[in-house]
Amino acid sequence: FMDQMGDHSGMWYGNWHSAAAVARELMGVLTPWLQAYRAGPALRLPRANVGVRFPSASGRSLQVSTDGDTAAAATLANGVELPVLGFGVWQLPADGTTHQSVLWALEAGYRHIDTAQGYGNEHEVGSAVKASGIPREDIRIVTKLSNPQEFRTARQRFEQQLQVLGVTYIDVYMLHSPGGSKEDRQAAWQQLEELYDEGKIRALGVSNFDIAQLEELFGFARIKPVYLQNKYSIYQPGGYDEAKNQDSLMEWLSAHRVVMTGYSIIHPEHGGLMSPMEDPHVKAIAQMHGRTPSQVLHRWLLQLGAVVIP
Repeated sequence: FMDQMGDHSGMWYGNWHSAAAVARELMGVLTPWLQAYRAGPALRLPRANVGVRFPSASGRSLQVSTDGDTAAAATLANGVELPVLGFGVWQLPADGTTHQSVLWALEAGYRHIDTAQGYGNEHEVGSAVKASGIPREDIRIVTKLSNPQEFRTARQRFEQQLQVLGVTYIDVYMLHSPGGSKEDRQAAWQQLEELYDEGKIRALGVSNFDIAQLEELFGFARIKPVYLQNKYSIYQPGGYDEAKNQDSLMEWLSAHRVVMTGYSIIHPEHGGLMSPMEDPHVKAIAQMHGRTPSQVLHRWLLQLGAVVIP
Protein backbone atom coordinates (compact mmCIF):
# COMPACT_ATOMS: atom_id res chain seq x y z
CA PHE A 1 0.00 0.00 0.00
CA MET A 2 2.79 2.43 0.94
CA ASP A 3 4.67 1.68 -2.30
CA GLN A 4 1.53 2.47 -4.29
CA MET A 5 1.23 5.82 -2.52
CA GLY A 6 4.83 6.76 -3.37
CA ASP A 7 6.05 10.29 -2.68
CA HIS A 8 3.11 12.09 -4.26
CA SER A 9 1.49 14.38 -1.73
CA GLY A 10 -1.83 14.32 -3.64
CA MET A 11 -2.07 10.54 -3.23
CA TRP A 12 -1.53 10.85 0.51
CA TYR A 13 -4.09 13.61 0.87
CA GLY A 14 -6.68 11.63 -1.05
CA ASN A 15 -6.07 8.35 0.79
CA TRP A 16 -5.26 9.65 4.25
CA HIS A 17 -8.01 7.68 6.04
CA SER A 18 -6.70 4.39 4.66
CA ALA A 19 -3.10 5.35 5.33
CA ALA A 20 -3.88 6.33 8.92
CA ALA A 21 -5.57 2.98 9.53
CA VAL A 22 -2.50 1.11 8.25
CA ALA A 23 -0.23 3.25 10.43
CA ARG A 24 -2.36 2.55 13.53
CA GLU A 25 -2.28 -1.18 12.83
CA LEU A 26 1.50 -1.12 12.44
CA MET A 27 1.95 0.80 15.69
CA GLY A 28 -0.28 -1.72 17.42
CA VAL A 29 2.05 -4.52 16.35
CA LEU A 30 5.17 -2.61 17.39
CA THR A 31 3.89 -1.27 20.73
CA PRO A 32 4.78 -4.35 22.88
CA TRP A 33 8.33 -4.33 21.50
CA LEU A 34 8.71 -0.59 22.09
CA GLN A 35 7.40 -0.86 25.65
CA ALA A 36 9.81 -3.69 26.43
CA TYR A 37 12.85 -1.86 25.02
CA ARG A 38 15.52 -0.78 27.51
CA ALA A 39 18.45 1.42 26.52
CA GLY A 40 21.97 0.14 27.13
CA PRO A 41 24.74 1.99 28.98
CA ALA A 42 25.63 5.46 27.69
CA LEU A 43 28.59 5.72 25.35
CA ARG A 44 31.39 7.70 26.99
CA LEU A 45 33.39 10.06 24.78
CA PRO A 46 36.16 12.47 25.71
CA ARG A 47 35.12 16.13 25.65
CA ALA A 48 38.47 17.32 24.31
CA ASN A 49 38.73 18.69 20.75
CA VAL A 50 39.83 15.41 19.21
CA GLY A 51 37.98 15.77 15.91
CA VAL A 52 36.02 13.14 14.04
CA ARG A 53 37.61 10.87 11.46
CA PHE A 54 35.82 9.36 8.48
CA PRO A 55 36.94 7.94 5.12
CA SER A 56 37.33 10.28 2.16
CA ALA A 57 37.39 9.57 -1.57
CA SER A 58 41.20 9.62 -1.48
CA GLY A 59 41.20 6.56 0.77
CA ARG A 60 42.56 8.55 3.72
CA SER A 61 40.73 9.69 6.82
CA LEU A 62 39.65 13.29 7.10
CA GLN A 63 39.62 15.06 10.46
CA VAL A 64 36.94 17.62 11.17
CA SER A 65 37.53 19.78 14.21
CA THR A 66 34.91 19.90 16.95
CA ASP A 67 35.60 23.53 17.87
CA GLY A 68 34.17 25.23 14.77
CA ASP A 69 37.41 25.42 12.78
CA THR A 70 36.55 25.93 9.09
CA ALA A 71 39.97 24.93 7.75
CA ALA A 72 39.39 21.16 7.44
CA ALA A 73 39.70 20.13 3.80
CA ALA A 74 38.96 17.17 1.54
CA THR A 75 41.58 16.24 -1.03
CA LEU A 76 40.14 15.66 -4.50
CA ALA A 77 41.49 12.80 -6.60
CA ASN A 78 43.78 15.14 -8.57
CA GLY A 79 45.31 16.60 -5.41
CA VAL A 80 43.31 19.85 -5.13
CA GLU A 81 42.29 20.57 -1.55
CA LEU A 82 38.73 21.78 -0.96
CA PRO A 83 37.54 23.04 2.43
CA VAL A 84 34.72 20.81 3.68
CA LEU A 85 32.59 23.81 4.69
CA GLY A 86 31.50 25.85 1.69
CA PHE A 87 29.56 29.12 1.54
CA GLY A 88 26.85 29.03 -1.15
CA VAL A 89 25.30 32.12 -2.74
CA TRP A 90 22.24 30.56 -4.39
CA GLN A 91 19.25 32.94 -4.14
CA LEU A 92 21.36 35.81 -2.79
CA PRO A 93 20.43 38.95 -4.77
CA ALA A 94 23.06 40.83 -6.75
CA ASP A 95 22.19 44.18 -5.17
CA GLY A 96 25.18 44.30 -2.85
CA THR A 97 23.80 41.52 -0.66
CA THR A 98 26.00 38.83 -2.22
CA HIS A 99 29.10 41.03 -1.98
CA GLN A 100 28.55 41.75 1.71
CA SER A 101 27.55 38.17 2.55
CA VAL A 102 30.65 36.69 0.91
CA LEU A 103 32.85 39.30 2.59
CA TRP A 104 31.42 38.40 5.99
CA ALA A 105 31.83 34.68 5.22
CA LEU A 106 35.50 35.19 4.36
CA GLU A 107 36.00 37.23 7.52
CA ALA A 108 34.40 34.38 9.50
CA GLY A 109 36.93 31.92 8.09
CA TYR A 110 35.23 30.39 5.04
CA ARG A 111 37.64 29.69 2.19
CA HIS A 112 35.29 27.84 -0.18
CA ILE A 113 32.75 29.97 -2.09
CA ASP A 114 30.16 28.33 -4.35
CA THR A 115 28.37 30.26 -7.12
CA ALA A 116 27.08 29.62 -10.67
CA GLN A 117 26.28 31.27 -13.97
CA GLY A 118 22.60 30.75 -13.19
CA TYR A 119 22.77 32.56 -9.85
CA GLY A 120 23.47 35.89 -11.55
CA ASN A 121 25.79 37.08 -8.79
CA GLU A 122 29.27 35.96 -9.86
CA HIS A 123 30.43 39.57 -10.22
CA GLU A 124 29.66 40.26 -6.56
CA VAL A 125 31.48 37.11 -5.48
CA GLY A 126 34.53 38.33 -7.41
CA SER A 127 34.35 41.83 -5.93
CA ALA A 128 34.08 40.43 -2.39
CA VAL A 129 37.08 38.14 -2.90
CA LYS A 130 39.10 41.10 -4.12
CA ALA A 131 37.93 43.39 -1.31
CA SER A 132 38.74 40.79 1.35
CA GLY A 133 42.48 41.19 0.85
CA ILE A 134 42.91 37.43 1.22
CA PRO A 135 45.39 35.97 -1.29
CA ARG A 136 43.55 34.39 -4.24
CA GLU A 137 45.41 31.10 -3.79
CA ASP A 138 43.94 30.74 -0.28
CA ILE A 139 40.33 30.80 -1.56
CA ARG A 140 38.57 28.06 -3.50
CA ILE A 141 36.09 29.49 -6.01
CA VAL A 142 33.56 26.99 -7.35
CA THR A 143 31.21 27.89 -10.21
CA LYS A 144 29.12 26.24 -12.89
CA LEU A 145 27.98 26.36 -16.50
CA SER A 146 24.23 26.53 -15.93
CA ASN A 147 22.71 27.03 -19.39
CA PRO A 148 22.51 23.76 -21.38
CA GLN A 149 22.03 25.83 -24.55
CA GLU A 150 25.66 26.94 -24.14
CA PHE A 151 27.20 23.49 -23.70
CA ARG A 152 28.56 23.55 -27.25
CA THR A 153 30.12 26.99 -26.61
CA ALA A 154 31.37 26.16 -23.10
CA ARG A 155 34.77 27.79 -23.60
CA GLN A 156 33.23 31.11 -24.57
CA ARG A 157 30.94 31.10 -21.53
CA PHE A 158 33.81 30.10 -19.23
CA GLU A 159 36.03 32.95 -20.46
CA GLN A 160 33.17 35.38 -19.79
CA GLN A 161 32.77 34.00 -16.26
CA LEU A 162 36.48 34.54 -15.61
CA GLN A 163 36.08 38.18 -16.60
CA VAL A 164 32.95 38.63 -14.48
CA LEU A 165 34.64 37.08 -11.44
CA GLY A 166 37.84 39.03 -12.07
CA VAL A 167 40.10 36.00 -11.70
CA THR A 168 42.50 34.08 -13.93
CA TYR A 169 41.44 30.55 -12.97
CA ILE A 170 38.59 28.62 -11.33
CA ASP A 171 39.29 26.04 -8.63
CA VAL A 172 36.32 23.74 -9.42
CA TYR A 173 34.22 24.17 -12.55
CA MET A 174 31.27 21.98 -13.40
CA LEU A 175 28.26 21.37 -15.58
CA HIS A 176 25.29 22.51 -13.48
CA SER A 177 23.06 19.78 -14.93
CA PRO A 178 23.20 16.92 -17.45
CA GLY A 179 21.52 19.23 -19.96
CA GLY A 180 19.98 17.69 -23.07
CA SER A 181 21.82 15.18 -25.22
CA LYS A 182 24.95 13.08 -24.80
CA GLU A 183 26.44 14.94 -27.75
CA ASP A 184 26.00 18.27 -25.95
CA ARG A 185 27.58 16.90 -22.78
CA GLN A 186 30.49 15.46 -24.71
CA ALA A 187 31.08 18.70 -26.61
CA ALA A 188 31.07 20.70 -23.37
CA TRP A 189 33.34 18.27 -21.55
CA GLN A 190 35.97 18.27 -24.28
CA GLN A 191 36.19 22.06 -24.03
CA LEU A 192 36.45 21.90 -20.23
CA GLU A 193 39.26 19.36 -20.58
CA GLU A 194 41.15 21.80 -22.79
CA LEU A 195 40.69 24.56 -20.21
CA TYR A 196 41.92 22.16 -17.54
CA ASP A 197 45.02 21.39 -19.63
CA GLU A 198 45.65 25.15 -19.92
CA GLY A 199 45.53 25.58 -16.14
CA LYS A 200 42.41 27.73 -16.16
CA ILE A 201 40.44 25.06 -14.28
CA ARG A 202 42.05 23.21 -11.36
CA ALA A 203 39.40 20.49 -10.99
CA LEU A 204 36.41 19.33 -13.04
CA GLY A 205 33.04 18.31 -11.68
CA VAL A 206 29.32 17.96 -12.37
CA SER A 207 26.10 18.71 -10.52
CA ASN A 208 22.71 17.00 -10.37
CA PHE A 209 23.98 13.83 -12.10
CA ASP A 210 22.86 10.30 -11.22
CA ILE A 211 24.88 7.09 -11.51
CA ALA A 212 23.81 6.36 -15.10
CA GLN A 213 24.81 9.86 -16.23
CA LEU A 214 28.11 9.63 -14.37
CA GLU A 215 28.89 6.29 -16.00
CA GLU A 216 28.17 7.79 -19.41
CA LEU A 217 30.51 10.69 -18.65
CA PHE A 218 33.25 8.36 -17.41
CA GLY A 219 32.87 6.45 -20.66
CA PHE A 220 34.03 9.32 -22.87
CA ALA A 221 35.93 11.65 -20.51
CA ARG A 222 39.68 11.90 -20.97
CA ILE A 223 39.89 13.79 -17.68
CA LYS A 224 37.47 12.30 -15.17
CA PRO A 225 35.34 14.45 -12.86
CA VAL A 226 36.58 14.45 -9.28
CA TYR A 227 33.63 16.30 -7.77
CA LEU A 228 29.84 15.88 -7.69
CA GLN A 229 27.44 18.42 -6.20
CA ASN A 230 23.91 17.09 -5.58
CA LYS A 231 20.91 17.76 -3.39
CA TYR A 232 21.56 15.79 -0.19
CA SER A 233 19.17 15.37 2.70
CA ILE A 234 18.06 12.64 5.07
CA TYR A 235 15.20 11.85 2.64
CA GLN A 236 17.06 12.44 -0.62
CA PRO A 237 20.66 11.34 0.00
CA GLY A 238 22.22 12.39 -3.29
CA GLY A 239 19.18 12.20 -5.57
CA TYR A 240 15.40 12.48 -5.67
CA ASP A 241 14.82 8.71 -5.63
CA GLU A 242 18.14 7.69 -4.05
CA ALA A 243 16.48 6.18 -0.97
CA LYS A 244 14.58 3.76 -3.25
CA ASN A 245 17.50 2.74 -5.46
CA GLN A 246 19.35 -0.54 -5.05
CA ASP A 247 22.71 1.00 -6.00
CA SER A 248 24.32 3.42 -3.57
CA LEU A 249 25.50 6.70 -5.10
CA MET A 250 28.00 7.25 -2.26
CA GLU A 251 29.50 3.79 -2.76
CA TRP A 252 29.83 4.47 -6.50
CA LEU A 253 31.54 7.80 -5.84
CA SER A 254 33.94 6.25 -3.35
CA ALA A 255 34.90 3.51 -5.83
CA HIS A 256 35.56 6.11 -8.54
CA ARG A 257 37.31 8.62 -6.23
CA VAL A 258 34.73 11.36 -6.65
CA VAL A 259 34.02 13.68 -3.72
CA MET A 260 30.38 14.43 -2.96
CA THR A 261 29.30 17.95 -2.02
CA GLY A 262 25.81 18.13 -0.59
CA TYR A 263 23.63 21.19 -1.01
CA SER A 264 20.26 22.02 0.57
CA ILE A 265 20.82 19.70 3.52
CA ILE A 266 18.30 21.73 5.51
CA HIS A 267 16.18 22.87 2.56
CA PRO A 268 12.41 22.69 3.10
CA GLU A 269 10.54 19.67 1.83
CA HIS A 270 10.97 18.54 -1.77
CA GLY A 271 8.14 16.64 -3.47
CA GLY A 272 5.84 16.72 -0.46
CA LEU A 273 8.43 15.38 1.99
CA MET A 274 8.72 16.78 5.51
CA SER A 275 11.29 19.50 6.10
CA PRO A 276 14.44 17.86 7.55
CA MET A 277 14.56 20.66 10.15
CA GLU A 278 11.15 19.52 11.44
CA ASP A 279 11.89 15.79 11.50
CA PRO A 280 11.15 14.58 15.06
CA HIS A 281 14.22 12.30 15.11
CA VAL A 282 16.51 15.17 14.10
CA LYS A 283 14.93 17.47 16.68
CA ALA A 284 15.30 14.85 19.40
CA ILE A 285 18.97 14.28 18.61
CA ALA A 286 19.59 18.04 18.58
CA GLN A 287 17.90 18.48 21.95
CA MET A 288 19.82 15.55 23.43
CA HIS A 289 23.18 17.02 22.44
CA GLY A 290 22.41 20.68 22.96
CA ARG A 291 22.68 21.50 19.25
CA THR A 292 20.37 22.89 16.58
CA PRO A 293 18.72 20.67 13.94
CA SER A 294 20.86 22.43 11.33
CA GLN A 295 24.06 21.49 13.16
CA VAL A 296 22.94 17.87 13.46
CA LEU A 297 22.07 17.58 9.77
CA HIS A 298 25.32 19.13 8.55
CA ARG A 299 27.39 17.04 10.94
CA TRP A 300 25.62 13.91 9.70
CA LEU A 301 26.62 14.61 6.12
CA LEU A 302 30.20 15.52 7.05
CA GLN A 303 30.53 12.21 8.85
CA LEU A 304 29.34 10.41 5.72
CA GLY A 305 32.47 11.79 4.05
CA ALA A 306 30.93 14.63 2.05
CA VAL A 307 31.65 18.34 1.70
CA VAL A 308 28.72 20.56 2.71
CA ILE A 309 27.32 23.88 1.54
CA PRO A 310 25.18 25.23 4.42
